[in-house]
Amino acid sequence: MRAARESDTTGHVICAHDRPEPYIDAAETLTAFVGMKLHATILSLCAHVPSIMLEYNAKCMDFMLSIGRQEDVVRTDRFKADAAWSQVKAWSDRRKEVSGRIRAAMDTLKAFHLKEAASISEKLLST
Repeated sequence: MRAARESDTTGHVICAHDRPEPYIDAAETLTAFVGMKLHATILSLCAHVPSIMLEYNAKCMDFMLSIGRQEDVVRTDRFKADAAWSQVKAWSDRRKEVSGRIRAAMDTLKAFHLKEAASISEKLLST
């Protein structure tokens, strides 16, 4: 909420706790997303929305590295609303291109996880 207050965007905070679909549907309408919670940011990226991950833990950077978006990570103790706003404005000019890159990265990650899950399932069923 601090980031939202500093950027005067509290009216755009989406709270969803029980199902991802309504959240993803709402995220799809956004030009960009700035998130401090890992799963909120992941879900915005599932909607192919350019997203800034506010890093509060190493797992945030780990995820963004897994999709090649490490340049979109800002540590919470280094967050500056003006810098985030500049990034969001830059994305708006290239929204389609950035979203396409995110889609490709998320599809690659999804394929990797589906393959790994199938491999684990096969091993479990064979024992």
